[in-house]
Amino acid sequence: MGASAGLTLFPDRYSFAWNSRGRQVISHPTDGPSTVMLNADIAGWGANPPRRPNIVHREGIDLSPLDVTKPADRDWLEALVWPEQTDRLDIVRAAADIVAQSPPTITAGDAVAEIRSAVARARKAAPKATIVVSS
Repeated sequence: MGASAGLTLFPDRYSFAWNSRGRQVISHPTDGPSTVMLNADIAGWGANPPRRPNIVHREGIDLSPLDVTKPADRDWLEALVWPEQTDRLDIVRAAADIVAQSPPTITAGDAVAEIRSAVARARKAAPKATIVVSS
């Protein structure tokens, strides 16, 4: 929900660095390091390192969806980044390049009205998968 032009729908295609005092775990997609590296500071780390998600269906819901394959939409997405946040702009651009390679379905509408239909489509696409909804 609030799909951010699909950028939030591709965690399996990004590299991650999970950091905690005295420990760091780096994880890359199966095909190698991504052009997107996301860092997270962890407190209260458990015994097992975080696992990468296995995504079998992607769909977003957004009141005004953006399409990163359209220059005007991509320009708008980049304009939402504060000028001094050049590192964030680099991440947005790299993520948009990844999303543009195989754009996900993004349903135009209100999440409250559309969520049941979206979950039904996900269930039909992958009947045995765990459905994850994030906002």
